[in-house]
Parts: sequence; C-alpha cells; structure tokens
Amino acid sequence: MDRTTLIIAVIATLIAGVATWWQTPKPPDTTPTPPIRQSRIVAPNQDPSHSVDMIWVQVSGAVHHPQSLQLPKGSRVKDAIAVAGGTLRSADTRNINWVGKLRDGQHVRVPVANPPRTQRAKPKSQRLSNPTHVDINAASATELVQQFGLTREQARAVIQHRNTLGPIRDEWDLNRVILSIEKNK
Repeated sequence: MDRTTLIIAVIATLIAGVATWWQTPKPPDTTPTPPIRQSRIVAPNQDPSHSVDMIWVQVSGAVHHPQSLQLPKGSRVKDAIAVAGGTLRSADTRNINWVGKLRDGQHVRVPVANPPRTQRAKPKSQRLSNPTHVDINAASATELVQQFGLTREQARAVIQHRNTLGPIRDEWDLNRVILSIEKNK
C-alpha cells in the first residue's frame, strides 16, 4: 500500500467511527430538576408541631432570595421580606407598608430605587455626530423599537427589567433580558 491510500483509509475509518458515535442514541437525561425554593416559618411562640393555618406569598424584586413562601396566616409584609433574606441596598423601601397583613396568594414586590440620573456634558463634536442618542434606561417603548431595533415585546421586557431589577448596565444585561423572552416563547 502506498502512503496516500493508507491516509485515505485512516480518514475513512475515522469518519465512519464518528458517524456511528453520532447516530448512537443517547440515554434520556434523568437528572431531576431542582424544586422551586420554598421556605416555611413558624408563628412566634408557636410549637412547630402545632397546626397553623398557612398562606402562600410570592416575594420578588430587590430582596436577597426572591421566592414563594409559606407563612402563618396573619403574617405581615415585614415577615415575608425577612424570610426572603431582607432587602438589597438598591431597594426603594419608601412605599412599602411593612405592617400590612398578608393574604393567601399575595405578591410582595420590593422595587429597586432609581439612581439619580446625572448627565455628563458631551463634547460638542459627539453631540453633533450623534444627535439621536437615546439612553436605554430612559427610553420609552417606542424609542427602544426605533433606536435599538427591538420588537415591542422586547421593549416591554426591557422596561419591566428597569422597573423591577434596576437599570440595564451593559450589553450583557440587555442580551440576558432579550434571551429570557426568547426562552419563554
């Protein structure tokens, strides 16, 4: 056998092996999906074995551990936020009714404080060359569609992200918001 024939035979064997491996059925993924994180607290001065009427509450936004909670009936908003790990530094707590009684199925949203908008003056050359510059964290849905080429659905998701989780910091944040919409379709 000459060298060329040998090389061709080796390559053909490798291709056949890869094709066989590729077509071999893979066993189904049996990794269990992790359960939704849920916490449970016991009413103060209550024996844990004693039955208490419980309610379910969803806590989201600027808290350390957004989650669904099971709390004793009669619990307060402050209890739900405490079980969710407390508020983040970026939380806007001015309008939270901390002593409000919770009801079953209630959603407690802790908003993110809007950072003060400081505009640095741009050099005149930049202002003239880009007269239609739009800040993604201040743009309306229409501006997001026109200036950034987003769909209306993506623009709504960006605005919702800004209102609940804070400003879009960089391109990665924007891509993560857009990809989350694509996953949910």
